[in-house]
Amino acid sequence: MGLISFRGILFLFLGFIAVIGPTAPISNSPSGIEAPDILLCLIFSWVVYDPRSASVWSILALCLLADILWLRPLGLWSMLTLIASELVRHYRLDIIKQGTLTQSFYFFLFFCLINAGVQLIYIIGVLKPLDFTAWLKYFLVTCIAFPILNLALVRTIFRQEKTI
Repeated sequence: MGLISFRGILFLFLGFIAVIGPTAPISNSPSGIEAPDILLCLIFSWVVYDPRSASVWSILALCLLADILWLRPLGLWSMLTLIASELVRHYRLDIIKQGTLTQSFYFFLFFCLINAGVQLIYIIGVLKPLDFTAWLKYFLVTCIAFPILNLALVRTIFRQEKTI
């Protein structure tokens, strides 16, 4: 059994905060602003820059916790996120050499793959999909949040890892 690294614990902690944060009761009035999926942004960035500390089990645990707390179909998002993160892990050397704009494009593909899988399962299972405008807001806000989170992680946690 391997030792858990400091970055592995940090990944779990930040992922836990990313899951719990959107469920925190901040105000009584509903906001018109959709919350981005910080967990997916964190998973993508972490798998690209330090895949050893973002294990399959920690990604699965965080995604299942998100499914439970965010009232999503249990296991659907987790399975698709895990498959997509393994694809990212496979192509990580190509992604890490690119600039921020290209990495954002790769995240866009990662996010599209997961959402396409979810929509396909909804169609096959004859489930009612999310309202298109709510989904579009969620999609756009998450795609906008990724470069900010990625840059913050690169400047703080992964500053020595950039030179691979």
